[in-house]
Amino acid sequence: MGEASIKEKPLEQDVRDEIVEFSRLAAQWLSVCETETPEAVIRKICDHIDEVRESYSSEQLEEAILPLACLWGNQVCRGLGWEWVELIIHGDEYYSIVSPQRNYAILPLLLFKDYLTTEDRDNTCLLLYNMLVANKFTPASPGDYKLLE
Repeated sequence: MGEASIKEKPLEQDVRDEIVEFSRLAAQWLSVCETETPEAVIRKICDHIDEVRESYSSEQLEEAILPLACLWGNQVCRGLGWEWVELIIHGDEYYSIVSPQRNYAILPLLLFKDYLTTEDRDNTCLLLYNMLVANKFTPASPGDYKLLE
């Protein structure tokens, strides 16, 4: 997907506020301290997903998607300088995090829906973060918005 098929717009303030609130909720669930590194928080998220996939009902898993996705996305933004935006991909709107050069994008809400509701989906949220830190992806040009998962 190139820049012709993906457009970006800033998030509305009410959406930004909701992301902060959902992130706080997940941080409370996981007993996250403000001084923890993004990697440490993402480790907690990863461990939590592994635990709840085994024990939560499908309804409880659905309710966990937004808070965990928001907390994870905020950690990527905090650790790597990414930013929450709204991406319009082929006419559909998604809350996304994007790299500073806009060469990469991640759709945390869809990603975490997969992690929590798709039985055979591996929980790769820590691996994905570590790959972002190490910059271990196929090179992409600024403005490409190459979708990562």
